Amino acid sequence: MRYASSYLNRKTYPMYKDFKRYVLQACLKELKQNGGWDIGLEEKKTSRKVISVVFTIPRTEVKPKAVKKVENQLLSHLREQQ
Repeated sequence: MRYASSYLNRKTYPMYKDFKRYVLQACLKELKQNGGWDIGLEEKKTSRKVISVVFTIPRTEVKPKAVKKVENQLLSHLREQQ
């Protein structure tokens, strides 16, 4: 999955590091603790600037409906922040 930074709310999280800490890492930690998901996070950068985020979800442990559900939850959370 790839999501452009247009989903980020610059007023709530003006700094990417805050968004990463309070939203991305918190969500990934909760998914790992409560659901057993081991979702990877890779930042694509130009120099030091993060231009996109890639989530890696292992295929062997995830059912298609579950993937869609997590994707919808992440998008919903990002839209609520706007």
